[in-house]
Amino acid sequence: MFGWLFRKTETSMPFKVGEDGRPRPPHFPGLLNAESVTPTDLTRAIEWSIEWTKAEHASVDELFQEAKARLNGAARRKNFKHANSLDMTVRIVRQVAQNNRAFKSRRALPWVVFRTGPQEEPCKAALTSNGALASAEVGFNLPLDGCDQSICKCHTRGITKRELAQTRNDNGWATLQ
Repeated sequence: MFGWLFRKTETSMPFKVGEDGRPRPPHFPGLLNAESVTPTDLTRAIEWSIEWTKAEHASVDELFQEAKARLNGAARRKNFKHANSLDMTVRIVRQVAQNNRAFKSRRALPWVVFRTGPQEEPCKAALTSNGALASAEVGFNLPLDGCDQSICKCHTRGITKRELAQTRNDNGWATLQ
């Protein structure tokens, strides 16, 4: 009668692949706070990060507890052998939550601007898109299609209509530097 309570959610579905042949990040509708991610969604994010960072020997079970602790504010253990996969898991869950919040607050902040992260050599896709604008309804799907970094540190920021009006250039296009 209550078999749906015990049904295991399928998490090993293939990811969408971008033009560059790398997996596109998953989307978790309704996630507004990264700390409240469901175990199924966290497992899906871990599977994606393992595939993104090409860490063949990493296991979901090994990363699950560490990722849950990181999302709740704990520091990463020193010499953790799958640090790149763990970092990308945490970044993608936080990014999805930020995108969902931006969509929810799109009346106050109708635009988002793309920024490269604090890495020494950002990827070419990030360099060409730095300062680009998109509506909050569409947003940016990070990491960008064409990103070749194992850890993407790019981010977005919501801006108001007034900030957008202050950044118009001679051609009428907005660019934020």
